[in-house]
Amino acid sequence: MEPIYHFEYTETEKTFQDMYLMFYQSRSGYGYKLTIFFMGLLILFMQVSPDPSIVTPKYIIQVAVIWALAFLLGFLGNKYIYAGFNRKNAVKSGAEAYAQRVEKRGTELHVSIDCYEEEFVVSFQEKQEQHTYHEVTRLMETSTMFGTVVGGVRGQKKMVSFPKDALKEADIDDFRRFMTGKCTNVAGGFKELKV
Repeated sequence: MEPIYHFEYTETEKTFQDMYLMFYQSRSGYGYKLTIFFMGLLILFMQVSPDPSIVTPKYIIQVAVIWALAFLLGFLGNKYIYAGFNRKNAVKSGAEAYAQRVEKRGTELHVSIDCYEEEFVVSFQEKQEQHTYHEVTRLMETSTMFGTVVGGVRGQKKMVSFPKDALKEADIDDFRRFMTGKCTNVAGGFKELKV
């Protein structure tokens, strides 16, 4: 059976770096939000005493303003400081992973991804991985890469990412719509990550 969409590429050091950057960016947005949210709750509960007269409208407004400022600082820190660390780590991790892959196999890895009606198949060298669209829990993209997170519905989560320019004889927007329609466990389609 012919695939509906076909991707084909040879892994390079740049491909690995782009994959790692997508991975780091995909998880960085949640970290600071969760940290600030739970720290704010902790501080709020620590301040509440048995004396209800302390919890005044003025007090609630002060807590809300401080909490909002903490989120703003976290957002700016994530965007301008943590993003720099992500880039640096992605370049380093991508170069190391690529070198290990070439050393282990003795050659660059040729990868193909075939999207069928009910599943997509990732093939490299002698190995194949099959994933149903129902297993996809996240869709993301950068200017150069597509990424999916599979698993978590059952079993361990895994990121499958691939270069946009590896798509053969098809339109990227059509592929994006296809995946958004098929991956019913993902709300809102592809999340665009700024890298």
